[in-house]
Amino acid sequence: GESLLYSHMELTKRETRINQVELLRDQIRKVRSTFNVEVRQLVKDKGAEIDKVDEKNVRLQEIIEELKVQEDLIKPAHAPCEHEGWQLIVDDSEIKVEKYLSAAERAQAEKAKAEEEARRKANEGDDQILRALSDMMGGTLEVKKDAEMGVNLEKPDFYDAEDLTDEQQKQCREYDRRLQVYEEELEKQRKALETEAKKIRGEIQAILDAFDSKLSSLAEEKLSVDAEIYQYELQVTLLLDSLVKEEDLALHIGRLQKRTDAAHLDLQSATASVASFREELDAFREVYETILNEDKAYDKALRREFADEAGLNFDTLSKLWRKR
Repeated sequence: GESLLYSHMELTKRETRINQVELLRDQIRKVRSTFNVEVRQLVKDKGAEIDKVDEKNVRLQEIIEELKVQEDLIKPAHAPCEHEGWQLIVDDSEIKVEKYLSAAERAQAEKAKAEEEARRKANEGDDQILRALSDMMGGTLEVKKDAEMGVNLEKPDFYDAEDLTDEQQKQCREYDRRLQVYEEELEKQRKALETEAKKIRGEIQAILDAFDSKLSSLAEEKLSVDAEIYQYELQVTLLLDSLVKEEDLALHIGRLQKRTDAAHLDLQSATASVASFREELDAFREVYETILNEDKAYDKALRREFADEAGLNFDTLSKLWRKR
């Protein structure tokens, strides 16, 4: 849980940040797992609600057929992605290559086809019987209700005649009365069926609205879950980025250290070369000063030796002396 996570002040060491990354990833898995449990439960609830709607649609379809009206029923169903392992389910329509069948499989397929054909012919016979029964019963609400109410609505043969006896007039009036009662009762039953149908539609809509409310709540929860996951993923990204930058910085420092060490070696070598050069320079300076002193001494001696010679160009003589 979050109690295992380090505080921001504790994320100074590399090992601590690596541990924090794994803890955050584990927290992300837990959040997703918890939400997925709710999603799977909602899918189960949807299946239960679909069963309820289908059950009510059975009665609603019966009423529609009795009322002889056209109405499209609401038939909710599961989406393909709501089935467990739907990613691994391959529909026959997705296979474009003809399936290879062995001899045994072909024989079994032909046998199944023959059995299906036999069942179809048998069902056709049953359908003919059902159609005959439907024709006999009339297949209408009025005929069924007539039988249920036990009302004899057979119209007298002389009903439309002009000259009627008193007894015939009495029978016609009785027929009109029974017909009126029948029509009133039929209208009551029709209204009762319409009321029942309206009630069933309302119950179906209530089921759908209740499930939509659950779905809407789960959708809002998903936004919160996504926000929480994004927050954890951002922390993971920042921690990994800091680790990468730390590695890059360590590599850069290593390269700079190598360059510094090389510069120190070059400095030491240059220092040794300068010291050696200074020694050579000092030795050369000593030799130079010695030669210079000797030259000055020779110059002085030459001047003393030829000081008494009149008319002698001493500078020319000195140059010749230095060129010797």
